[in-house]
Amino acid sequence: MADAVGKALNFVEANPLTSAALATSTTPVVGDVLGLAADAEMYATDPESRTPVNFALTAAGLIPLVPAASTIKNVARADTPMADETSIGKLKAGLDQPEIKTKPPTPRLSKTSYQVPVSQMSYETIPNPVGLLPRPVITPADLQGDRNFVIGLLGDRTMAGDTLVSVNNNPLLFPVAREGGATFMRSPAQTVDNAMYASDLNVMTKLKNKVDELYDAGAENVYTAFTSMSGMGGDFSTMQGDVLMAQISGQTISKKAAREFDKIIRDRFPKLKWKGVLHPEAAEQLRTMDGGKRTAIVETMALDKFQKQGFPDIASARFALTDPRQVHARSGDVGLEISRAMPFADLITSPQIPHLSYPVQIRGDYIGGFGVPLPYEIGLPTHYANSLAKNRDGSAVNRSIQMSLPLERLDQEYVDRSMGFLEQALKND
Repeated sequence: MADAVGKALNFVEANPLTSAALATSTTPVVGDVLGLAADAEMYATDPESRTPVNFALTAAGLIPLVPAASTIKNVARADTPMADETSIGKLKAGLDQPEIKTKPPTPRLSKTSYQVPVSQMSYETIPNPVGLLPRPVITPADLQGDRNFVIGLLGDRTMAGDTLVSVNNNPLLFPVAREGGATFMRSPAQTVDNAMYASDLNVMTKLKNKVDELYDAGAENVYTAFTSMSGMGGDFSTMQGDVLMAQISGQTISKKAAREFDKIIRDRFPKLKWKGVLHPEAAEQLRTMDGGKRTAIVETMALDKFQKQGFPDIASARFALTDPRQVHARSGDVGLEISRAMPFADLITSPQIPHLSYPVQIRGDYIGGFGVPLPYEIGLPTHYANSLAKNRDGSAVNRSIQMSLPLERLDQEYVDRSMGFLEQALKND
C-alpha cells in the first residue's frame, strides 16, 4: 500500500498538469481547460503521442465529463491492479488465457469470415477511476463442504471497469462504458450495493428463490460461479449496439447500403418505427429498445453482405467488449469469478449503479476466482450428463443453464475431480 501511495505521489510531482486534469475531469469547464493544457504539454514533450486517436480524444475532452487524452495515456502507463486484465492501452488477443489443451479453441466472434485477424484486433480504453476489486485466486478445495453448493450463473463475456474509446485505432464517435460480464462481480456495484449479478426480474427472482430454498434446507454456503456464454453472447447488451453505432457514419457506409439494411429491420419489426441506421437518434433508439430486437439488429449488421458494405467489423466490435481472459474461452467454462450468495436478501430493483442492459441485481459477497476456469463437464457435471442424455446443442445448453441454474454439491468427489483438472491445467501452462 505504501509503495502504491509513493508511486502516486511521484506521478503527481512529475505530471502536475495531468494530475490536475485527472482530479477535475468530472468538473465541467475547469476540468476541460486543465485537460486541454495537459494535452498541449503532452504533444509538445512526447512526439509519439501525436496520433489521430489522441487528437480525437483531445477534441472530445472539451465535452464536459469526457477526460483529456493525456489523462488516458498516462493512466494507461500507471502501475494498477487492473493492468494484467485489461492491458490498459491496446489489448491484443490471448494475452493471459493459459492454454490447457494442445489445440485451444479458436475464438468464435463471428459466423462469417473475419475482416481482421484476431491477432491484429485492438482497442483503447479509459480506466474507471474506481476500477475493479482485486481478484483472489481460490480453488474448489477452499469452497468444500457437504453443506456447500455452487450454482452456475450464465453470463456474457463482456468486460467491466473502463470506457472504450477506439477500435482498431479508429476513434469511436462517442465513448462506450464497459459494464461486464464476469467482472461485474468486482465492479463498483459490488462495493456500493453488494451486487454480484444482474439480469431481468424473472431470472433474478428464480435465482433468489433457489438460493433461499437452499439456505432454508440447511445449506451453509451457496456460491455462484460465472459460467461463460459463447463469444457472441454480448449481442443482447446495450454495449454491443453502442460500439457498432459509434463506428457508423455516412462516410463508412453508403446510403444504398443503409436503405437496404433499414428495409430489412422495418419489414421484420414494423411496430418498432426504426429511425434508420444513419439517423442521429439511431444509437439511442437501439440502446433503449427491447433486448431481443437489439440482438436481431446487431446480428443483421453481422451478415456477410453488410459486413462487405462498410458496416463495422462485427468480430472486432465483439472483441473490443470481451474480457481478455475469455477471448479463447470455451462456452460453459465455470468459475472465472465467484461470489457467495447472501441468504434471504432482497433483490435490488433500484440499484445505485445500474447496469444498462440488465435492470435487476442480486446481492452476494465476491470471493475470487479459480486459477483456470473449469470446463463445463467438470464444473457442472450433473448438468453436463443431462445435456448429453438429451442431445442438446450449444445454444440449447446455454439456454438450459440460464433457465435451470444448475447446482452442484461441493463434496469430496467434486473437489477431487476439479482439483485434478486444475493441477494438470496449471502444470501444462
